[in-house]
Order: sequence, then C-alpha cells, then structure tokens
Amino acid sequence: MKNLFYLLLCVFLLLSCKTGDTKTVVFAFEEKYELSKEEMNQPLIQSVVDEYERFLELSDYNIPLNKYITSPQYSVFIGVAIENSLIETTSYLSKKEKFTILETKDIDKITVNHFSSDSADGIRISYTEKKKGMPIIIHILSKDKAIIKKLYDQDYFVKKIS
Repeated sequence: MKNLFYLLLCVFLLLSCKTGDTKTVVFAFEEKYELSKEEMNQPLIQSVVDEYERFLELSDYNIPLNKYITSPQYSVFIGVAIENSLIETTSYLSKKEKFTILETKDIDKITVNHFSSDSADGIRISYTEKKKGMPIIIHILSKDKAIIKKLYDQDYFVKKIS
C-alpha cells in the first residue's frame, strides 16, 4: 500500500509539471505566438496601452491591446478588433497611419506590411482569427531599420503565429 502511494505521488508530480509550453503566448481565443529565447510576454500596464493607442491613433476606434511582447531589438503589440471586420479595421488604420507602407505581401490569408515612420520602423501583420473570425492586428516596432527589414524578408513573425 505504501509503495502504491509513492507511485501515485510520483505520477501526480510528473503530470503536474509543465512541459515547456511557457514559450507560447495565447491571445484572442486560441491564437498562439511562439516566443524566442530573447522575447518576454509583458504585463499590460497603462503606459504600454497608452503608447499603443497613441501610435495607432485609436481614440475613436476599438482595437484593444491583447498582448505585449518585448525583445532587446523590438516590441510586439497584439491587438484584437472586437467590433469591426478585418477590411474595416485595416481601412481605418490606413487612413490614420503616421507611417509609410514600404512593402506588402500576402501569405496564407495573412497580410504583412513593412512600414517606416519618424519614430520607428515596423511590421504589421493582419489576419482573421480562426475561432471567432475576429481581426488580429500585430505591430512589431523597432528603431533598427535593418533588423525590421531582415525579419520582414524572412517572414519571421508570420512563422511565429498559429
């Protein structure tokens, strides 16, 4: 009986351990973003939300910030539009943008823009979330133009989402 107790205890402890899934950030309903070694999922503090809304000029549009991820080279802002379609959302953003779109490509129903602004260069990824059909808007910002261009050319961020 004592051996059975220890065996069950060991099985319970093994099953309760996390199996390395801490490198995945879940957003929206079931969308996933794979973190690299340098990336960290950060809390959504008010100053980060303010920065996001100021950059996108969201005073009159609803694309709440869902996740904020940082690395030494860039910041990732994941927003989920909850009231409008992807077409309406991207149309709104294109009218309000303070940046210039340099390149655009479509990869498996995902639109990827490489852009430049006075304060940063970046990548915008926009697509429709699979579970509920909500528009997902991801902005990656960096002051390093070369790293953004390289990551855009490699489809780096598209490969990180599922």
